[in-house]
Order: sequence, then C-alpha cells, then structure tokens
Amino acid sequence: MKSESLFLGRKTNTSVNILYFDDIAEIDLVTHVKETLQKIDVDGILDSGTLADYLELENKTHFPTVIKTERPDTVASSLLEGKIAILVDTSPFVLVVPSFFSDFINPVSDNYNKENNVNFIKIIRLISFFLTITAPAIYIALINYNPETIPTSLLINFATQRDNVPFPAIIEAFLMLFIYEILRESDIRFPNSYGSAISILGALILGEAAVSAGFVSPIMIIVVAFTFITSLIFTEQEIVDAARYFRVIFLISSAVYGLYGIVLLC
Repeated sequence: MKSESLFLGRKTNTSVNILYFDDIAEIDLVTHVKETLQKIDVDGILDSGTLADYLELENKTHFPTVIKTERPDTVASSLLEGKIAILVDTSPFVLVVPSFFSDFINPVSDNYNKENNVNFIKIIRLISFFLTITAPAIYIALINYNPETIPTSLLINFATQRDNVPFPAIIEAFLMLFIYEILRESDIRFPNSYGSAISILGALILGEAAVSAGFVSPIMIIVVAFTFITSLIFTEQEIVDAARYFRVIFLISSAVYGLYGIVLLC
C-alpha cells in the first residue's frame, strides 16, 4: 500500500494523504487524482468536505462521484477494489474515489447480512429509486395523456377528486413537490430532538388544509407522499439531490409527451 502526502492551502497548509494499492489501483487514475489535487489553489482546506467539492468540480453528473465515510471497513474494502482513499488532516471523514451508483445500492454494511436477504434489499433499493423519480411523472402522464390505461371506475374516482381543483395536474404536482422539499429541508436544519415531529405535523396539517381548501386532490397527496417515502431508502444527501433533479426532468417530459416521454428518458 502506498501513501503519498500533499500540502494544500496557501494559508492552512493542510496535510492531505493519498492511499492506494499500487498493484490493484489503476496508475492512470492515481496520476489523475494527484494532478487534480495539485491544481487546487485556494487559501485554505478546512475539511474533507471542502476538498470533495473541488474534486467534483470537473464532472457534470448529478450523482456523487466521491464517497465521504467515517467507516474503516468501507475505506479498507474500497482500497481492495482498486479505489483511492484521501485523508485530510483533522477531519474524521475519508474521501474515496471514484464512486459509482452501485456503491450506494451495495454498501459495505450489506456484507454483514445473509446473501439472500441482502439481494432482496438491493432489489427494493433499485425499485424505490426508480419510483421516487418517476411516480409523479407516471401519474401526470396517465391523467393527461393516457387515461385509457386506467380502469374506468378508478378514472372516474380520480376525476371526481380533481373536480374542484383550480390548477392543472402538472401545476398541482410541482406545488406539492415544492412544499414537501421545504419540509425536508426544515427537517434537516432543525435539531434531531423535534425536527422530525415538526415536519410530520407540518405535512399532515398542510396536506389536510390543501385538500380541504380545494388546492390539490387527495390522490396527489398520496402520490407525492409515496414519492418521498421511497426516497428515504437512501441516506446519502447527494443521491437524494440527484433523484430530485431527475424527478423534475421526468415530470416535465411526462407533461409534454406523456408515457412516451418517460420511456424516452429511461
């Protein structure tokens, strides 16, 4: 195992160590990481999170390409897979590069469970990610463009619920998604002791008030709530942010092209 040291930051002169196995890791990848770090010219590197921001500036993907972890087993396993670990002085978090979407579907913690159970959980994660980015879009496509795919009795029920709603379904969806995103952010910012209770109470009150006032239909509340429940499968904030981005893209595409637009994006 190789360890190479760098000092970054004109003022802080922060010690940064690069760890990798020279017989497993790709030399081109190691060279690229070192060159990227050496190009960082700022006054200070205060934490590994700051360094991760500079490492991710070069890519255009919305998915995280750097793993930030405090778990020694995650770092050790990643090194054995040919990845590179970056340690920043005074920071408890280690950066692991590169990261892929599969790393969040198959976390190291799954290695401590039975294989059959873990495989089922992985399937649940994949389905949940697909549903969290497409559920509102599928609803909009079915209501606006492809009502023939819905059973007649259910379609009549949907039409009855939306009878007094003054907004189109797409505006209704964006309005509720925006409100739920505000609730999510408030849950993150509030202290853990009462943040979740406030967000749940806010969701219940706002949802009930919106339905009673005729701003949204009950089925839209169910769709949006289901969307955010499936997003709770992932604890990594950058995965949640990526899902939020693709959710909006799918929603716009379904509003323009219906189910055809969803299939095109898939």
